[in-house]
Amino acid sequence: MNKDEPTLFSHYNEVRESYIPEGGLTSVIICAQTKSDTDTVKVMALHREIVEIEENIEKLKHLEIIDNKKFDKVSLTGLLLGQGNSVIHLLEGPSNSVLHILTQLSNYTSIENSLHTCRIVYNVEDRPKRYFPEWYSSILSDEKSAYEGDITEDNSVDIVHDLATNLLEVGHGIQEGAAEVLELDIYADYLPSKGLILALAESQLFFKVEEFVEVFAGPFNLQLESERTWPLEKLIN
Repeated sequence: MNKDEPTLFSHYNEVRESYIPEGGLTSVIICAQTKSDTDTVKVMALHREIVEIEENIEKLKHLEIIDNKKFDKVSLTGLLLGQGNSVIHLLEGPSNSVLHILTQLSNYTSIENSLHTCRIVYNVEDRPKRYFPEWYSSILSDEKSAYEGDITEDNSVDIVHDLATNLLEVGHGIQEGAAEVLELDIYADYLPSKGLILALAESQLFFKVEEFVEVFAGPFNLQLESERTWPLEKLIN
């Protein structure tokens, strides 16, 4: 194939950018369990560093210069919360950027003696709009009441739906309020408890980050039935 010839993937991206704002957004929710409360601070710093690196890369891609002034577009938005030995991270951004971040995280969660284990409990592609105006990070000093109950195949969809709806409501409220300082106390009723986050992080119903990356971002081998025949079939003129 000629290197200048458009591929199906590049054409797909062009179509998305034409009809969907920002080329389509992906939203994911990561639930994680750390080894200790002290490790939570380290894990949040890791998430923050990975997001900041990817955000800087995206800003360079979409830097606009108008009347000799530079305008940076915010590419990654969301909310990172730490609570005891639990971490929850809602992330919004271009699909490629989100996959890059998850890939980087998987490099840390897959190693022996990792500080945390992560699971992807929510993933929506081609979302038409953002809910968070920026990317926020905070540690909740007052832990919410414990979560009671089991997460099963029958109730997991409803539990995650309620979790996502509440977190997106927080983002909507922040956009409407447009406050310079994030005050999470206002949204206390919408934030998940430490027990719920840990229950989701431990549930076998959801992909671990490294499993998710292997399926959705890793290379794959496709072998056609015709290529498995021997001797090779003659070429058709």
